[in-house]
Amino acid sequence: MKKSNITSNLDMNNQFTSSKKSPKVNSHYKKEINLVETLKKAKEKDQGSILTLINKYYPLVDKYSNIYKLKNYEKSDLNQEGNIAILNAINKFDLSKNLNAFDGYTINSIRNKFGTLARIHIKRNTESSLNILGNDEESVEIIDLIEDPINIEENYIKSDEFSRIHSALNTLSKEELTLIDAIYLTKSHSLLKYCKENNLTYHITRRKLKKSLEKLKTYLQ
Repeated sequence: MKKSNITSNLDMNNQFTSSKKSPKVNSHYKKEINLVETLKKAKEKDQGSILTLINKYYPLVDKYSNIYKLKNYEKSDLNQEGNIAILNAINKFDLSKNLNAFDGYTINSIRNKFGTLARIHIKRNTESSLNILGNDEESVEIIDLIEDPINIEENYIKSDEFSRIHSALNTLSKEELTLIDAIYLTKSHSLLKYCKENNLTYHITRRKLKKSLEKLKTYLQ
């Protein structure tokens, strides 16, 4: 009898991530592989094939492990997170689809894994700043200069920018932080939904949001 998908996934993840050490990988791994055949064997829990795929994507995992500087995470921990993303890609990829698409699927899995880690750390640091006293709430019309409302996650992963971002967040009031968190960090609400749930006027709240983003943008320039 075959194991359920959940049990199989747990078995694979535990085997390659149960210890603090990451699977032994070769950073200079350049051997050409038959991706389709290797993936099929990896799906059947062939350890050699799984390690071959981990080695194949090691350069990308190593790149992100060097870029992302996250509190309480050593580089080996980040490498392990990247390897988990590869294992998840192996587990979840549908063999009935175009198998050549697995390459892009795995790359996205690794990127999303590190992006999620960064967002979690951003949220934690945002919440730790909620006791900062706010500035006046003067309603001022802000011109739409922000095409993309400050990609905090992208700035955050650069270690030399973190202290500036944290200081910038500390300039915001509790209300401003909560609003930015709901709309841009956790993306749990649209602005309209946020206003309805908190009994706020849409146009006034929109101006406050623009003012808060402009404040962050000015501070980080």
